[in-house]
Amino acid sequence: MRNDPPPAIDVESQGQPRWGLRLDGRRHSAASAASAAPAFLAQLALLLVPLHPLDPAVNEMQMHWQFSVDARGTLYFNARSPAGFGEGDIYSSRFEDGHYLKPENCGTGINTEQDEATPFISPDGSYLLFQRSLDLYISFRRPDGKWTQARSLGTPINSPGNELCPVVTPDGKYIFFLTTRGGENQAFWVDAGIIERMREEIRPR
Repeated sequence: MRNDPPPAIDVESQGQPRWGLRLDGRRHSAASAASAAPAFLAQLALLLVPLHPLDPAVNEMQMHWQFSVDARGTLYFNARSPAGFGEGDIYSSRFEDGHYLKPENCGTGINTEQDEATPFISPDGSYLLFQRSLDLYISFRRPDGKWTQARSLGTPINSPGNELCPVVTPDGKYIFFLTTRGGENQAFWVDAGIIERMREEIRPR
């Protein structure tokens, strides 16, 4: 006996689902197709959304390819500027009235004569992870809005290799980062509890 699905049935008259053909050749009911439609339409909508460049105040700067955004929409990124402190500094640009404002240097708590890059800003904007001279550092925002003097995350996170591109998971539990330790490009993760321990050690006053 063949196990084919039943033939198309009028939904209204008999209360049974119609059968259709999926892209993979299998049949499915109209009900299952309807349940999948919102997800498909959402993906299709993404393809139809026009792209918008950021404001010239940001895009005119010579930026590094990684940037980060906090919950308020403030953008953090590395850029090179004659007015900067070193080879590359971290800047922020606030989002107001639908536009990004002129970027501001994050100051000497974060930037030095060395190269600071690959920033990750926490959603609440209270701390910033970034790379400096091939190691990962962290700085905390003080009550006055300025940043504490950045401190190295130390070993075993930092190594003789190159550590960069830190990202904290949405639940705040883990830090992911890239490293070249051992002579290979690899992704590592570590418990993010170090962030709160260091916050207590250098709590902004």
